[in-house]
Amino acid sequence: MFNKKKIHEIETKLNDIVDQFSELKSEYDQILEKLDNENFTADWDEYLKWREMKDQIPDIEEMYRLKELKRLISVRDKHENLNNIYRASYYLYTIARNRSGILAASEMIKYCTALIIETENKIHEYIDKICK
Repeated sequence: MFNKKKIHEIETKLNDIVDQFSELKSEYDQILEKLDNENFTADWDEYLKWREMKDQIPDIEEMYRLKELKRLISVRDKHENLNNIYRASYYLYTIARNRSGILAASEMIKYCTALIIETENKIHEYIDKICK
């Protein structure tokens, strides 16, 4: 009535499933044992502390950009001071009617103005990078 071969196949499959289930149960028990272990909880707590601290640490690239921005602002200020000095000397040479002094001072004013503009452009680039 029943096919003995089919019954034997089904019994074999059932035994395989039981073996696989017992393997999974033992692996599950091992995982639970590891999770309950004190070393694991200490390591897990350390990991959580590290992850929280990592989120608070600023990005190194961002710190570099801020430092470079600070340097560029200081360079711009120096160029503006030089520009003001050359403007003052230009006015003094104008009062003294010293033509060569006037020409030299006006050239230096142009040069300092170009440096200021170049530095301003770099500052705006870094501000854009930081804002992204």
